[in-house]
Amino acid sequence: PKVNSIDDLPKKFIFFPLQMFPESSLNLRSPFFKDQLRLIDLFRFSMPEDYKLIIKEHPVTFNLGVQSSRNSRFYNQISKLSGVRFSSMDLNTYELIQKSSLTISISGTAVFEAYLLGKPSFTIADTSFSWMTNSHHINFNNFSETIQNYLSHEVKRDQILKSLYLYLKNIKNFTPLTSEHNPEFSFSEKNISEYIDGIS
Repeated sequence: PKVNSIDDLPKKFIFFPLQMFPESSLNLRSPFFKDQLRLIDLFRFSMPEDYKLIIKEHPVTFNLGVQSSRNSRFYNQISKLSGVRFSSMDLNTYELIQKSSLTISISGTAVFEAYLLGKPSFTIADTSFSWMTNSHHINFNNFSETIQNYLSHEVKRDQILKSLYLYLKNIKNFTPLTSEHNPEFSFSEKNISEYIDGIS
């Protein structure tokens, strides 16, 4: 059955927010997992027996005009899987993260949000923030061990603050090089210089 309220959540669960598909962060960074059913199976077969996997669909999927490759068959398949439950779209994602024991995503920012909330989390793909969140090696040959390592991991406040300090210290103020947004500034010498400095 679907989880319709925070009170319906199991005591122990791993949170997996789905990502839009197609999406560049999936197709380019983790093409093997663009079929997210593969990941769902990996999680549910690897997590402890007393845990559930809570899945929430990406809200943009149902927005008018947005095309997704997912159809009713995709959701029907997931609904029949043992140990897996869908979250209502009305539930607050931050509350789900707070209540969860672990948040996992392919490359979604929910993992970074969990980290900032002091909750264990990790991404499957390399992202601009996975150096902060992914504190343990991801071993696909022994994913049960990987999940156990993260379930027992404590995210400390001083670690969060230190990571954010390093991130903000090294961030560069540049506009992505595109003619669609303020082309005069995008191709200015100052912006190009900041861009090169940021990736070097």
